[in-house]
Amino acid sequence: MASHMYVISMLVLVVPKQQVTGDIGSFWHVTDFHYDSTVFTSQDSCTSPVADIEQKPYGDYLCDSPWSLINSSVHAMKQIEPNADFILWTGDSGPHIDESKDSAENIISTISNLTGILMDIFPNTKVYAAHGNHDYFPANQLPPHENEIYRAVANMWQRWYRDSEANRTLRKGGYYTVSIRQGLVAVVLNTNLYYGSNKVTADISDHAGQLQWFDKVLKQAAQNGNKVN
Repeated sequence: MASHMYVISMLVLVVPKQQVTGDIGSFWHVTDFHYDSTVFTSQDSCTSPVADIEQKPYGDYLCDSPWSLINSSVHAMKQIEPNADFILWTGDSGPHIDESKDSAENIISTISNLTGILMDIFPNTKVYAAHGNHDYFPANQLPPHENEIYRAVANMWQRWYRDSEANRTLRKGGYYTVSIRQGLVAVVLNTNLYYGSNKVTADISDHAGQLQWFDKVLKQAAQNGNKVN
């Protein structure tokens, strides 16, 4: 991974519908893959030149992640705990590179590659994923309305969220709620909309209607007598 300071830009809530009993389970939490396909060539994300990086099959700590590191890491997850109940993926898929070398197409391709490897290695595990501030082009500028990246990601994640309402809100603003199991639901907010570096959402009272939607989700839980954590 590159030696950058990261921003925690996603909020993932677990909301119990009712008292849940049973054995203790396990889950994986993955974040900040920051895949850079140029690590071994132009080294666009490296904070300084790495002269012998060709001799480092898994890249260098001064750079973002090459595919070899991501592939090795996800396969290691499978070996360590192949039967996790679910995976939390809190975004930041794209690399730290100059805007002139990035594009919406690159971001979509990157998220698609990472979605694909998680689906391939954990075909029977639900993944609860969120957008990070590097999951958009330009970085940090996630908008409060539907766009090609939100749409593309919603389509990629349909296998995990076979829920038309989750698909709709993912397209609208990158947020959603889905059931994990009986008595347990996940609520994923797109807090990039409130990020100080996000210039496109300045002076907006309720970005993509997310706060109104979130209030409705919480009130519904209260009305049903459910505890919300």
